[in-house]
Amino acid sequence: MNDLRVSIVILNWNGWKDTLECLDSLWEISYPNYDIIIVDNDSYDDSVLKIRKYLELVFDTDDNLKKHFEVKEIFQTNLSTDEPDDSTKNEVTVIKARENLGFSCGNNLGIEYALKFTEPDYILLLNNDTVVKNDFLNGLLAPTMVYEGVAVVGPKTCYFPEKDYINSAGAQMKWPLGIAQNRGIGELDQGQYDETHEVDSVLGACMLIKSHVIEEVGMLDSNFFLMLEETDFCLRVVKAGYKIFYQPSSIIYHKERFSSRLSQLSLYYSYRNRLIMLKKHVSMSKMVVYSNLIFFRALMDAMDFWIRGDWRLSWAIIRGYYAGWKF
Repeated sequence: MNDLRVSIVILNWNGWKDTLECLDSLWEISYPNYDIIIVDNDSYDDSVLKIRKYLELVFDTDDNLKKHFEVKEIFQTNLSTDEPDDSTKNEVTVIKARENLGFSCGNNLGIEYALKFTEPDYILLLNNDTVVKNDFLNGLLAPTMVYEGVAVVGPKTCYFPEKDYINSAGAQMKWPLGIAQNRGIGELDQGQYDETHEVDSVLGACMLIKSHVIEEVGMLDSNFFLMLEETDFCLRVVKAGYKIFYQPSSIIYHKERFSSRLSQLSLYYSYRNRLIMLKKHVSMSKMVVYSNLIFFRALMDAMDFWIRGDWRLSWAIIRGYYAGWKF
């Protein structure tokens, strides 16, 4: 298993502190054969400079890392003209995007680089606001060795710093709402999700994907921009005849707030993308029924925010629902 090469794609947007903490945890993992590709989504907080200085310091003080990794920094515009080199070292690459590409296209940029330059057996999409356990990658790879047809694997994701509470144990589709609901979300981890399990989707904060499957079904759908893109990807993988697995022996910690504060952006894309999801994956008759249910849910949420005086959040829901229908 240690011969399998994994390229870890980390997307950064004005979050260099989280990215550095994520990298600190990755240096400690027990799996030996991996690359790291950091895509900076045109940050305006000097993220690239901070990450560059951090990498210089780490590699100047750690001879072991210097032996095994080569640090690179490239621009998005160079991807089409650069060619793979003959280096035998694994890579830590920082790619500077020319604009904020969103979650989907930002990760796709990292995937594109990996498929062309590092030629991995697996690609791991990992949020920069995560901290991993040292054996998490070994755990993620295990189901691909045991179960036939497994193309995507997700870990047990717990909150950070509330590490005893579950953020996601895989996800199951709730078609009437057009979303995948995280199993165990907010529950105290008492071992109730400690069995490997086939699921409909996994949380986009950490998903291991077989490279040849990406080449077969395509990358993340850029139309989603933000939210539900991983769910759409997993559904396409299942349609292609593969399986999605949740692996509890792999554990990461996610800095998503235990009690998340809703934003205009999240509400807009949540309702917009639910309708896009339905248009892509259900029949017209189901689309009519489910979209009406989403409409009434959107109406209730919008009225609730309006009554509470959060009219901007209310308006974000209305605009999102309308944009989803118009798409």
